[in-house]
Amino acid sequence: MDPIAEGDKLSGSGSYSYVANGNSKLELSAVQLTAPTGAAAAIPSIELAELVANNSSSAAAASPESKGVIRKDGSIVTSILQNNSTGLLTAGNYAIKATATCTSL
Repeated sequence: MDPIAEGDKLSGSGSYSYVANGNSKLELSAVQLTAPTGAAAAIPSIELAELVANNSSSAAAASPESKGVIRKDGSIVTSILQNNSTGLLTAGNYAIKATATCTSL
């Protein structure tokens, strides 16, 4: 993913391919944010388009249960929104991390 900075938001995008051969659901873990020391509070988010999205640092998010075989190709969109009065990002290194888990039902 190539990051793009816009004011106080850092974003990036990529793609995924997902295949499940029966009833299943996809769970996206709580989103972990790494930010520079002293940076303003920020909201991280990760979205697997048409499947699941999460912007919580404390709870997982799950897709609806699929009904049978599912094949999806879509975009992954990530962002870090640093909500501060200057409208600018604090300089430094940022990272977000989450784990996607497919469960057969």
